[in-house]
Amino acid sequence: MKPWLLAIVANECRNQRRNRWSSVVTFADHAAAESTTTAELDAEASDLRKALYRLPYDQRLVLVLRYYLDLNFNEVAAILKISGKAAKARAYRALERLRLSPEVLADE
Repeated sequence: MKPWLLAIVANECRNQRRNRWSSVVTFADHAAAESTTTAELDAEASDLRKALYRLPYDQRLVLVLRYYLDLNFNEVAAILKISGKAAKARAYRALERLRLSPEVLADE
């Protein structure tokens, strides 16, 4: 039941992104939220969010499902309607891309 419900949520998110007004509303919400939450977040969490936002949508979605929602790769695959190996590969490529991100490299 959980993968089915999360697939619906993922599809609704995709539909919202396709809406031409979503970019206007998202930008305004992001600008307002950034001014209040940036002060509350520590520097590392802020850098990680910036790096995540720079990832392509499919890679970001895999990482959010896997690490933020703590789903296993089979559940992620069921939600995205891909194979388990494809989910692992997307996560691997996204993590490699995050490791090369300037926000992450700045701490080293």
